[in-house]
Amino acid sequence: MGETYWFYQPALLTGVFIGFSYIPFPPWASLFAFVPLWWLWLRAKNWRQVVIAGWLAQFMLTVIGFDWIMHTIHEFGLLPWSVSAAGFFGYCSFANLDVPIAGLLWWVLAHKILRIEVNHRTRPIHLFLIALCTLFAKDLYPTIFAWNYGYPLLWMHWPVAQVAELIGFKGLSDIVILFNGLSFLIIFNWREKSGRRALLALITVIVSFNIAGVALLRSLPRPDAKLNALVVQANIGDIDKIYAEKGLGFQQFILQKYKEITQNGLLEAKKRNLAVDFVVWPETAYPYEMDQRMWDRQPTYPPVAQPLIQLARQWSTQLLIGGYGYSPKDNKPTNTFYIVQSNGQIQPDPYYKTILLAFGEYIPFGDEFPKLYQWVPAGNFSRGPGPVVKTVPLVKNDHVAKGTDLKIGPIICYEGLFASFARGEANKGAKIFVNLTNDSWYGDWQEPYQHLYNTLARAVEFRRPFVRSTNSGISAVMLADGSILNPSPIYKEWYGIYQIPYRKKPEPTTYQRAPWALHAVLLLLFGLVVVRRGSYMAPPTADLPS
Repeated sequence: MGETYWFYQPALLTGVFIGFSYIPFPPWASLFAFVPLWWLWLRAKNWRQVVIAGWLAQFMLTVIGFDWIMHTIHEFGLLPWSVSAAGFFGYCSFANLDVPIAGLLWWVLAHKILRIEVNHRTRPIHLFLIALCTLFAKDLYPTIFAWNYGYPLLWMHWPVAQVAELIGFKGLSDIVILFNGLSFLIIFNWREKSGRRALLALITVIVSFNIAGVALLRSLPRPDAKLNALVVQANIGDIDKIYAEKGLGFQQFILQKYKEITQNGLLEAKKRNLAVDFVVWPETAYPYEMDQRMWDRQPTYPPVAQPLIQLARQWSTQLLIGGYGYSPKDNKPTNTFYIVQSNGQIQPDPYYKTILLAFGEYIPFGDEFPKLYQWVPAGNFSRGPGPVVKTVPLVKNDHVAKGTDLKIGPIICYEGLFASFARGEANKGAKIFVNLTNDSWYGDWQEPYQHLYNTLARAVEFRRPFVRSTNSGISAVMLADGSILNPSPIYKEWYGIYQIPYRKKPEPTTYQRAPWALHAVLLLLFGLVVVRRGSYMAPPTADLPS
C-alpha cells in the first residue's frame, strides 16, 4: 500500500501545480506542471497505472481550481453543505477526464500501434506524443465549464496573449502543453546537450511569442468610431431573485433599484457631457416575465412591459436588458436578451439563450426522461436559435452618423465561454459583443475572476470590444487590444460609464477564419512521427520495464 502511495504522488503533484496555476493564481507552474505526471507515465508498467495516475491528477486540479462549485451547489440548490460537498467531489471525479484519456491514448499509440521503446533515445518522441494526446484530449473532451491553460496568460496581461488573434486561447493552451515537453527534457537531461538545447529552445520560443504579441498589438487597425455605454450592476441577492421569480412581491423592489442606479449613472454622464448610446442591465435583471408570444396578437405591449417602455422614453436611450419570457416555438420559458429602443419600441424576436447551463437551465436527457425534473432542482428552458446579430440605433452619438445602426452580438452568461459562439456572431457582422451575466451563485473567491477572463478572451480572439454587465460582479469592458476598462467591485451596487472605441468594419482575424489551423499543423507533425516510427520500433511486448 505504501509503495502504491509513493508511486502515484507525482500525479497528485501535477494536480497541485495545475490547480494553483489557474486563475486567480499566477500561472507560475504552467510550463512544468505536467512533468511529474508524464515522468510517472513513462515508468508505468501497464495502461491501468497510466489511467489511475491521470485520474488522480485531474481530481486534484479540479478540487483546487474549482472549489467554488461546492458553494454553487449549496447556494443554487439550497442544499446542506454535506450534500453540496458530495456533489462537488462527484463533479471532481469526471470534470477533467481528458487527462487520463490522454494517457490511455498515448499508451495505445506508443505501445500497441507504433511500438516505440521507452529509453533515453526515444524519450523526446514519447514526450511529443504525450503532449499531442494531452492537448487534443483537452480540446475535445466535453466539460460543463470550458477552460484551458491559455486564459491565465490574459489574466496576467502578458504580450503572448495577443497571439490568440492567430490561434485562439485554445491554441495558446496547446502551446503551453507542448512547452511542458521541453521542460521535461531540461529537468531530466540537464547534464547532456539535449537538455541545454531544450532550455535554449524554450527561452527562444517564449521570447518569440511575446515579441509576436507586441507586434500584433502594434499592428492593430485604429478604431474609427466610438460609442458611450452605461453598464449597471444592482447586486440583487439570490433570495430576492428567487422570490421575485415566484412573484412574492420583490419585483417592484428590484426594478426600483435598477432605476435608481441607472438614473445616477445617466446624471453623471450628463455632467461629463456624454450622451449614453445604450444602457446594459445584466442577465434576468428585469423582474417581470414578458410573454412575447402574445405581442403579435395584441395591439399594445402587455402591462408588465410598460415600465421598460416608459424608462426608455424618459431616458431617451436604448435599453439592453436581460429578462424572462416564453418561446413561441415550444412554449417553454426563455432566458432572454431584450432591446428596448429610445422611442419605446421593443425589438421583435428578442434573442433567446442558446447554450444552456446543465443542471441549472436544463437537465441532460431531461426531455427523454421528464421525471428527472421532479428530482433535480433545475429549470427547463427553451434553447435559442444560435449565434445572431441584433441592431442598436446610435441616435445620439457624435462619433458616427446620426441614425447609424450598431450591430451587436448578444451573449448570455455561459455562452461567453465558447469561442465558436462568438465566432458565429463575428461572421454575421457583429462589431461588438454584449454579454449579460449573473454570477451571484458562485461566491467571491475564484469564479468571478475565472468567468470574467474566460469570457473577455473573445475580445482578443476576434478583435472586437466586449461589454459585460453582471448582477453582482465582475462587470467590465475589454477593448479589441485586450485592455480592460474599469472592472466593477464584487457584491456591490455599481455603475460604469464607458467610452468604447471600435471598428466600423472589423476585419476577420486568422483565428476567426481558420480555427483549425494549429491542429492541422500538429496533426501533420504527428504524421511525420508515424512515418519515422521504424527507427524507434521495439520488438512486440505486452508490458514495458519500469
